[in-house]
Amino acid sequence: MTTIATLDSTPVTLTPGERATVELDIRNDDAIVEEYRFEVLGLLAEHCTVEPKAISVYPGQSETVTLNFAPPQDFAIPAGPVAYGVRVLPSEHPEAAVLPEGEISIAAFTAVTAELLPRTSRGRGSGKHRVAVDNRGNIPISVQFSGTDRQGALDFRWNPETVEIAPGTVAFVDLAVKPVEGLIRGEAITHPFTVGVQPVGGEEIVLDGSHLQEPSMPGWLPKALLGVVGAAALLALAWFFLLKPTIESAAKDAIQASVQQANQKAEGAKDSAQLAKDAAQAASDSANKVNAQAGKPPVAISTSPFNQRLETQTKAGSQSEVELTVPDRSTIKLTDLSLSNPQGDFGRLAISLVNPDGSRQKLFDFGMENFRNADQHVGTPIEFSQGQKIVMSVTCNKVGNPPNAPSQPDGCDTGALFVGTQTTVKP
Repeated sequence: MTTIATLDSTPVTLTPGERATVELDIRNDDAIVEEYRFEVLGLLAEHCTVEPKAISVYPGQSETVTLNFAPPQDFAIPAGPVAYGVRVLPSEHPEAAVLPEGEISIAAFTAVTAELLPRTSRGRGSGKHRVAVDNRGNIPISVQFSGTDRQGALDFRWNPETVEIAPGTVAFVDLAVKPVEGLIRGEAITHPFTVGVQPVGGEEIVLDGSHLQEPSMPGWLPKALLGVVGAAALLALAWFFLLKPTIESAAKDAIQASVQQANQKAEGAKDSAQLAKDAAQAASDSANKVNAQAGKPPVAISTSPFNQRLETQTKAGSQSEVELTVPDRSTIKLTDLSLSNPQGDFGRLAISLVNPDGSRQKLFDFGMENFRNADQHVGTPIEFSQGQKIVMSVTCNKVGNPPNAPSQPDGCDTGALFVGTQTTVKP
């Protein structure tokens, strides 16, 4: 063998996100000067550089190169021993290539994110939420959950209460939030609460949420009951004071007199109605005349349901934006938001309000890997006026792999449906 390559045998422990070096000694036992190039193999290959990239070694001499390892904090690099190899390639005698092998111990690290979906629920009974927990570290984690509210007005039920999450995966836990006391009637009550996501041995993540408790008796029901009672009372009065005396009366003359009297009252009511109609018409004509003299055009205000969808295709590793402009003379009140991520893509979806001066206010920020379809109820409607824009920004980190797809998509497919009301002033 004309080439001998030896790796430094000193044990190396490397924390992802940091750097470590290993020296490689090359000896040329050939009779001519040999130039060597290097190729790193194994899981750490793309995170390793060799300095210098090539060297020339005289016969009977040795030279040293340095392997620089700098793996990022990525769940794809597991904790524990990771083997690698370095192929040493002679230029003059390529058949004499050698492959020394080594091992680096990768230290464990944890990186956990969590998101509450939706942040606000509503209903007469329980509110339904889901907590998405993403393990971005390189070791499995065990996570426990808790829920609290300051007034002690809510009961929290988890399914399951503890989850084990493998590196690079997302776990979803169902949360039912139920008010302790019922609400029969009156105004809806907002119960703010917090959710604690506690990785075992790690730092707790606190998420904010709220439940809008609605009364079990609709607001229109008391009015309807009063209307029914009033109608029943009127029917009773009509029976006792009009129908019953008329039916019990056997005197033909009395009946005739009552009929004549009723006819007279009807004529009087007819005349009064006509007078009122004439007076109303006169008042309307007068008002129109005053408006015309003042040069004020009549206006009409209309309110209608608002329902519009934004969607975008974003290449992997890039960002895209789509926007919704509020129409002239209109105001939009956003009450609900429906998100769509059918491919299971990884990335961020942000929704912002852009003012006429270009300033931007972020309203929502979601991790796309945490949902396929998600509904977000807005507790207090968000109002957008003329000149403002709703902008949806999508950062595509990794394209999902939808089942039964004929081919792998080359971009993230993301959408959002905006629901609310639109008020328009028409001249």
